[in-house]
Amino acid sequence: MPRRSSPKVRTGCITCKIRRVKCDEAKPSCNKCTTTGRTCDGYATQPYATPLSSGLRLHVSEAEFRALDFFHRNVASAIAGSLNADLFWTHTVQQASQREPAVRHAVAAISSLYECLGTARSPHRNTFALQQYNRAIAELVTATPDEAVILFVCILMICVELLQGDIKAAINHCRHGVTILNKSSVLPTTRDLLLPIFCRLSISPYFFASSSPPMFSLLAGLKLPDDDFARHSNLNTSQLRSALEVLTYRGARLMRIGIESRRSDSPILPDNLSEQRQLRISFQHWSAAFQRFQDSPAAATMTQTCTLLEVKRLIVGIWIDCALDPNESSYDRHIDTFRSMVNLSATVLESASPPPAQPRRSKFTFEMGFLPLLYFVSVKCRCLYTRVAALRIIRSLSASRENLWDADSSFRIGKRIVLLENGVDVDGLDLGVSWEEGTLWQPPEERRLLDLVMEPGVEVDADGVGWRVASGLARGNGGKLMLLRERVEWEGSGVGSSDR
Repeated sequence: MPRRSSPKVRTGCITCKIRRVKCDEAKPSCNKCTTTGRTCDGYATQPYATPLSSGLRLHVSEAEFRALDFFHRNVASAIAGSLNADLFWTHTVQQASQREPAVRHAVAAISSLYECLGTARSPHRNTFALQQYNRAIAELVTATPDEAVILFVCILMICVELLQGDIKAAINHCRHGVTILNKSSVLPTTRDLLLPIFCRLSISPYFFASSSPPMFSLLAGLKLPDDDFARHSNLNTSQLRSALEVLTYRGARLMRIGIESRRSDSPILPDNLSEQRQLRISFQHWSAAFQRFQDSPAAATMTQTCTLLEVKRLIVGIWIDCALDPNESSYDRHIDTFRSMVNLSATVLESASPPPAQPRRSKFTFEMGFLPLLYFVSVKCRCLYTRVAALRIIRSLSASRENLWDADSSFRIGKRIVLLENGVDVDGLDLGVSWEEGTLWQPPEERRLLDLVMEPGVEVDADGVGWRVASGLARGNGGKLMLLRERVEWEGSGVGSSDR
């Protein structure tokens, strides 16, 4: 008589699920992992048995149900990016959309906007998405939900604006969300869920024109890696990522403060120097913890995740070290680090599936991946070979759009910077040639851009072509600051929502 099959166990830690072994489900780390020298990657929230509950059909239209189903089946995992450690999009959003009408309408808008990316349907003319967006807002106004729902919907609204290419609106939503979160009295569990997301969301705006530090409140409650963190023996990738994002956020903010100081020709304040010292110490603590994780057996199964964390670690170290330096030549101290970042990124590209010749795996990710990191290399590394190599990887390795960043626009602006600083056209450059170090590699200080930020919004000409503007700051002969504005074609599928 055949043995009766038992139902599959869907609980257990992430590591045991990957290894296909039964987990003892001890908390916070299971004994199955810790006793075998592995790192327990924690527990995921269980998804619903079906993408959408059947009862939902009683409360939504057929079009809404289709959009929600498309989101849960196709969109959530795509926009989450490669480091979906907190399972926010694939699990938490799915659950909330079945409980909260405002969340449901916002998710339907995201689904519709994502579906029409790369098609002839322009996102900012998507009538269905606009209706769902407005219904989400109406629910917030009429239903007077608690702060947790407001913050949750705020994150979804940021995603809507990113999909539409409305950078200014996305930044404003983020700024308001940070203000609400800092003053809110939400439950600790809710705050623990939302704080890392707003931390990551608050990084990109510092590279765009409308968000200097005084306009963006510092997120309260973020803890920098300390000595205890460095000594922890069972950290997982989710914990490492969250701690690194705090360093990334604080490092980007400090760098923006340094740039604003250059713009106004004002001295660096003692508090800023103290912040830099603290970040350097915390960076060393995180690096020690990450090195311990890389030496563990668990790291062998997470090669791409570890590579992305390492590339982020390297760039954060550069940000912290150079943030308050008045000269662009300070970045020359990190030529070898820039090269390491490009080489690590290249290894991910070589192992990518499908091959680079095929279309990108994702047309949009809510989280930042390799795109802004490689773009920063192309802007700040004055080794010509390295910065050009970074540019050539950008459009193959990254998603078409990552958060506020657009791959094609970043590539074009990077090319323009190389032409301005090195006097070299990237398109006609042979990377197979072995160059000697000299003026071609390191342009003089007066030819280097001190700052370059993307201005919010997209200009649309009479032919319907969208253009993005980047404003740069350079120190010419005699040390006088000069403002430069570069206009590049934007091939995003939507041109913003200024007409909404």
